[in-house]
Amino acid sequence: MNIFIILVSLGILSMIVGGIMKLFKRRKKVEKKVIQSFVVPMEDYDHPNIMVRDPNHQLYDKFIKEYDPSKDFKFNNVAYRPGARNTCPFGISNGFKYNKFNKMEWGYVRMHTGVDRAGAAERKGIKDIVYSPFTFNRSVFTDYNGKGYGSLIQLFNDEYGFEMRIAHMNPNKDILKWTLGELKNGHKIEIGWMLGKAGNYGNSSGAHTHTEFISLDDSCEVFDILLEEKYGDAAYKETTPAQVIKEYKKQSKFKNASDRTILKDWEAVKAYRGCFFYNKYKYKFQRPSGLKYTRYASNYLFNGL
Repeated sequence: MNIFIILVSLGILSMIVGGIMKLFKRRKKVEKKVIQSFVVPMEDYDHPNIMVRDPNHQLYDKFIKEYDPSKDFKFNNVAYRPGARNTCPFGISNGFKYNKFNKMEWGYVRMHTGVDRAGAAERKGIKDIVYSPFTFNRSVFTDYNGKGYGSLIQLFNDEYGFEMRIAHMNPNKDILKWTLGELKNGHKIEIGWMLGKAGNYGNSSGAHTHTEFISLDDSCEVFDILLEEKYGDAAYKETTPAQVIKEYKKQSKFKNASDRTILKDWEAVKAYRGCFFYNKYKYKFQRPSGLKYTRYASNYLFNGL
């Protein structure tokens, strides 16, 4: 009889303990759900924000005073390609692939790393002229022997934290001899100096300049503040899938493509560039080294530059 009572007691005790454990687990699930509801969505983790190193914007104010003293965002003191037209925009644009005959077949989509411009004015006997739009404290010149960029002029402004790149100028035909010597020696390039004329060197279908602006750090604070001043919150918002699809539909190879096909291709295009944030004003990317940088659309920064 005593054994029977003990067994019944143990059974009742195990039921009570089991009930308490179930209640505890259920409560933990509820708590977990509540905690998760306050977690920032994954797509917002890499949302770029201006990391203001100087809350008084002294560096930005100095840049504006130097290059846009009227403070109207027109940058009338900045001359780069006077009279030139924009022939290919920054970001999502008409792209090509090489066909079986090793010829460029257009109608695809690429993430264009800069802005292309052609047909600038003639000054001092130089057609389609190219000036230095800012003062750069150091420079680099690379000749790719007519491949890819063809050649690349790299101009660095360490004070304001950005690099300007100019491609497709033939060192034997387009770049002024004196300027080429300065570039090869890494010298300072002053605002307004003539660099030469636009070229058709490398992967190019006509005389033009391919121009890129890249941060020296993960971002360029001066440029980020300038975009915010000009375009407000739009400068921070990532391009939506609907906007991506709309841009893709402009290209012949994707006119009849499904949304799924387009978005899959877009992810591949972004992956190729190491891009983790994109809008028409800038895109943030990571190089294989792990270092992060930002490319900027110069036409939105400087009204057509």
